[in-house]
Amino acid sequence: MTNQNDYKKLYETEKFVIGHIYENAYLIEKVTKKSIFIGSFYGDPECALISRDNTWGLIGGSSLLLLIFKELIEIHDVELDWIRGLRQTDNFKVEILTDPFSDNSAIWEFNILTKEKRKIKDFPKYKGKPYSENIEW
Repeated sequence: MTNQNDYKKLYETEKFVIGHIYENAYLIEKVTKKSIFIGSFYGDPECALISRDNTWGLIGGSSLLLLIFKELIEIHDVELDWIRGLRQTDNFKVEILTDPFSDNSAIWEFNILTKEKRKIKDFPKYKGKPYSENIEW
């Protein structure tokens, strides 16, 4: 069993932590300390989000994983690759920031229930600039 301190934390609520050890993402139940393997990424996952009501989560990196806490759904969509940021905007909607340093960087809206996406806008602010961990969007 892996110690909770071994994980790099991506997101935390009062009930859960989403973290990773290198390319493997995990959901950790805080009360029981039970660790559940979520999935693997090409490279480390970059970001995660757990809904305000703790009923679903997203993990972003080389791809997007949707975790509805009894089911894992991998979202295969090239426009949603290389995710750098996630933020919840409604009970079942999030905004997704794709790689801000790429030519195709954009902010997308994603509906958790329908699994549909809608491009909000292109995001060229960091195109051609040096890499930075801190992205303002």
